[in-house]
Amino acid sequence: MAGFLLLALWAPQVQDGLQIFKGGELNGAFTKPDDIVFSFENWFNGTFALKKEEFLRTSFGFQGDMVRLHNQIDYTLLREVNANGVVLGKDDYLYEQAYIDSYYGEDFAGLEAIKKRAAMLKELQDTLQNHGIFLFIAFAPGKGSFYPEYIPDNHKPAKKGITNYEVCIESCKREGLNFIDLRRYFLDMKDTSGYRLYPRRGIHWSNYGDVLAFDTIVHYLRQKSGFKMPELKIDSIQVTTHPRSRDNDAGLSLNLIERFDRDTLAYPFFSATDTNRILNFMAIGDSYYWNMQLFNSPLIFKNSLFWYYYDNIYSNDLPVILNKEAHARLKEFILKQNIICIMQTDAGLSNLGFAFPEQANAVFKQQK
Repeated sequence: MAGFLLLALWAPQVQDGLQIFKGGELNGAFTKPDDIVFSFENWFNGTFALKKEEFLRTSFGFQGDMVRLHNQIDYTLLREVNANGVVLGKDDYLYEQAYIDSYYGEDFAGLEAIKKRAAMLKELQDTLQNHGIFLFIAFAPGKGSFYPEYIPDNHKPAKKGITNYEVCIESCKREGLNFIDLRRYFLDMKDTSGYRLYPRRGIHWSNYGDVLAFDTIVHYLRQKSGFKMPELKIDSIQVTTHPRSRDNDAGLSLNLIERFDRDTLAYPFFSATDTNRILNFMAIGDSYYWNMQLFNSPLIFKNSLFWYYYDNIYSNDLPVILNKEAHARLKEFILKQNIICIMQTDAGLSNLGFAFPEQANAVFKQQK
C-alpha cells in the first residue's frame, strides 16, 4: 500500500518532468497560464503564490487524464457534465442551452421587433430583385425543437411561450418573403428518415442531415430563383457507429474517458449532376452553414462566400476578409452575387438577418 501511495504521489511529478507517456489531450478552448518568474516584488505583494498555484494546477503530469477521469465520474455517477453551455438530456442526448431556450420561447424578441425586421427584409428583397439578385431565408432547425422529448425536466419552464420561429414564419408569409422552412422539413422526416438527422452527442444536424438540407435548398432555388444550376446527387453512403466531424462536437467537449458508439450514423458521398457552375452565391449565417460552405456549395456554385455571423467573410479559395473590410465593401459584395441566403437556426431568430438587412438597405439608399 505504501508503495502504491508513493507511486501515485510521484508519478505526476516524473511525468511532468520527463514526459514518459503521451497523455490524453483535452478538447475545447483552454488557455494555459504562463509560469511566473520569481522576484522580490511579486513575492511580497502576493502575486507569486497566486500565479504559481494557477500554473501548477493546470500543468502537472497526467493533467489531461486526471480531468477526464474526474469528468467521467461526474457523468457516470452524478449525471453532470463539465462543459460550458452543454446540457445533459435524457438518454444521453446533449444540448446547448440556447436551443432549449428558443424552443420554449425564453428568448422571444417580441411581436413588433420581429415584424419590423421582416418588413426590413422585404424592402431589401425588393431592392435586390431590381438588381437581378435572389434573396431568401433558410430557417434551420435546432436540436431543442427537433428532440424536445429528451430535454431534461429541470430545464423545462412551467409554460411554453410564443417563439421567435413561429412569429418569423408568420411575418415572412405576410410580407411575401422568399423562405424555406428546413425546421418543418426535418420534423416531417423525423420518423421516416433512413438515418439520423441529429446525432445524440452533436449540437448541429448530422452530416447526413446537412447534405439533405443543402439538397433541399438547391431544389428550392431551381424552382423559385429563376436560375439554372446543377443538382446534388448522393453517390453512396457509408454507415458507422463511430461519429465523425461535428457529429460528436458536444461529446468531445465533455472530455470523458469513454468512447460513445451507440448510434448508427450515415456519411454520404456526393457529387453534382454536371460541372456547369455559373452562379455566385453568398450565405450569411451561423455555424450550421459551415459544412455546406466547405463541401456542398463548391459543387453547385462558381463562387461561394460565407459571411459568418455577419462578421468575417470566408471563401474556400481566398484569404479571410475581416469584419472592418467586409462591412466597408458591403455593397460591392452584394452586387457580385446572383443569390444571397440568410440561414439561421431557431436559437438566433431574435435577431433575424443579424445587422445585414438594415446596413444593406442603408447603402442602397445612399445611391438615391
